[in-house]
Amino acid sequence: YQLQSQLKSLGFSHQAGSFIPHLSIARIRKIEDKSYFHQVMAKFENGTIQAQNIEKVLLYESILSSKGAEYQVLGEFPLAEGMR
Repeated sequence: YQLQSQLKSLGFSHQAGSFIPHLSIARIRKIEDKSYFHQVMAKFENGTIQAQNIEKVLLYESILSSKGAEYQVLGEFPLAEGMR
């Protein structure tokens, strides 16, 4: 809800079903055995896999086509030193 409110204040209109706010950490193109993948990932559910400093957040638009998704950067937001 907060993300939608902030995006609305920046001029992004909310149309039912057209935008689902989310955070993508990584993208996997193909998984042969989804059941095994979920089993392995469940082991890390409550732990830290790797610490990573984040210097900025990029806001992307996904443009879907028959060739696959294309991503266009809409904004770049550097993080303050204390938020990294």
